[in-house]
Amino acid sequence: MRTKQALAGLFLLTIALAACDPFYDEGSRLSQHVCNAAHQLQSDTVMVKDVLYSPRYGVHQTYRVTFGASRYCPQGKCDPLPGAPAQGAVTVHVEHGSSGTGYAHLRCVQVPAPLDIAKQNEPLHFFLRKENTLIILVALK
Repeated sequence: MRTKQALAGLFLLTIALAACDPFYDEGSRLSQHVCNAAHQLQSDTVMVKDVLYSPRYGVHQTYRVTFGASRYCPQGKCDPLPGAPAQGAVTVHVEHGSSGTGYAHLRCVQVPAPLDIAKQNEPLHFFLRKENTLIILVALK
């Protein structure tokens, strides 16, 4: 009898854990999304790309996105821009889900100036521009 109860408990725990991602946070998610869009733009003929981002649990909440200024850093370890306190991460604060910080975009784009925006009930638009082989994150809307 105890074995059946233990198996039932283990089964329920497995289902509960499968429904959540312990490594998920919106900063990492957005940072990777920026990188994916930059790779697409790199192989595209257009020079500017308008990309949408919505938090995993939807836009029906207030959320804030902040990118620190950073240089393009394909090797993953670069000095900060002059006057910048540190290499620029993206931070996303959400009401629903997991707020967090991401760095993957540092290997894909340059962010020449800090960018910050608060959103509610609508997706974020971010704009990438291609200059030769460099992709630049130029604006948030």
